Amino acid sequence: MNSGAPSSGLDTEGLYRVSGNKADQENIQLLFDKDHTVDFRSLGISVHSVTGALKSFFTALPEPLIPYEQQKSLADAVGIENEKDMITALQDVVKKLPQIHYDVFKFIITHLHRVYQHNQNNKMTSENLSICFWPTLMKPNFTDMASITATLVSRTPIQPFILHCPTIFRSRLEPNSFLQPAEGKLIDIEAEPGNL
Repeated sequence: MNSGAPSSGLDTEGLYRVSGNKADQENIQLLFDKDHTVDFRSLGISVHSVTGALKSFFTALPEPLIPYEQQKSLADAVGIENEKDMITALQDVVKKLPQIHYDVFKFIITHLHRVYQHNQNNKMTSENLSICFWPTLMKPNFTDMASITATLVSRTPIQPFILHCPTIFRSRLEPNSFLQPAEGKLIDIEAEPGNL
């Protein structure tokens, strides 16, 4: 699977923070709806348009990737001061996600962890990425107490997942998982360098 953002795009300043062209984002969605194997590199569009389309995809989902009923547990886990205990609690939260939610969440967090590793160039720290993504992945419902609590506890509830991605997801790694080393390195979930 391919995020659409090329490896060279990982160094693009403001990745996921800077908005791309709205028309390009809509075109990406239309093309993807018709063909899930579309090669975004052939479209001649900016990395920001691809990342914007990805965020729009999650925003358009009828339910958040992190279900509302688990957002209070997530907020409680993020609020734990001891790092080791917090990581254990976050592992417990993700274990309770429905399998498809877990798989997609693991994929997107692994990608964000990778973006974070390039933060000296792209200026996207784990906090910046969490600020950009948590409303997209959690879809805060300000009439729901769990969502209000998650918002009040931290504006960056997915930051610990980005920082501690390999540790948090280690307990549920399957053979050939994209988090497992392949030929001595992590599998590149981004495309090879090139123009989009």
